[in-house]
Amino acid sequence: MKSFLDDVDDFLKDRFLVFCIVSSVIILWMSFSSQSLFFIPSAGFFDETENLHASWLVYRGYIPYRDFFEHHTPLTWYVLSPLFNFYMDDIRILNTGKQIMLLISFLDLLIVYSISRQYMGVKPSLLAVTLLATQYNFFLNMSKIYNEAFLIFFTLLSFRFLLAGLKNKSNTWFFLAGTAMGIGFGFKQTALLLFPVIPVSIFTAYISKKKAREIMGGISSAGVGFLIPVVAVALFFYMQGSAAEFIYHVFLLNIYSNKANFFLRLFDFSRMYRDILFWIPGYICLFGDLRGFKAGELNPGKKALVT
Repeated sequence: MKSFLDDVDDFLKDRFLVFCIVSSVIILWMSFSSQSLFFIPSAGFFDETENLHASWLVYRGYIPYRDFFEHHTPLTWYVLSPLFNFYMDDIRILNTGKQIMLLISFLDLLIVYSISRQYMGVKPSLLAVTLLATQYNFFLNMSKIYNEAFLIFFTLLSFRFLLAGLKNKSNTWFFLAGTAMGIGFGFKQTALLLFPVIPVSIFTAYISKKKAREIMGGISSAGVGFLIPVVAVALFFYMQGSAAEFIYHVFLLNIYSNKANFFLRLFDFSRMYRDILFWIPGYICLFGDLRGFKAGELNPGKKALVT
């Protein structure tokens, strides 16, 4: 039987793998540590101060939408509001908030690695994580106090659960995927636009096998999981007597203000127009997967990735 030292020796013999791991660790460390240089120059960024101000109002007992104006879902402010127990009148609350965002960005990379490793192996996954950590928009925003930071984390977590459900044919994982996306809705309402990816992926994975019961069971489980956090948020504001304000500010106001430039805002949300060269390899790989999808050569998990 091979000992632990034998496993370590076998691991070290793969010099390229060791090089990939060491290089990734160094680059990731440099990427994250250099974020401290952005703490002070970006101190006046309006979205960050807006979120901290809303968190301070929540800490003081005010109810969003009813007592003060906001146009996003509220969980970010409730998560950050306990910081005012420690930094009531101290600028260090901004740095602490940024450190929390850095932690979330690190968790994002772990989930991306987990998803990639399931289909691509260790080396390509390390490369994917390293490229993401140094990609312009991710690097620029990884320490900013955004609602999107929490939304991205729960979206990635939801997608990881979705892939686990497709692999294990388990409605429990589909339920967890929906729940994670529903929690993401609590941080930003655009999760409503992302949730359809889950039922479409389930449908795509099983339709070729004509498993109607599995399709309905998986989609229903994901839908119930998604509705639980969404209904909980809506019920909270209903009990506060501000359900109408919640609906207006979170949904109607955003629709009215963005309907004139909907497609522009859609591309602004994706941010892909700024980094088209970075995404070209992804499009090439996707084209190859689409050919495999048409030929019926992809497994359910890979079908979900293509979808």
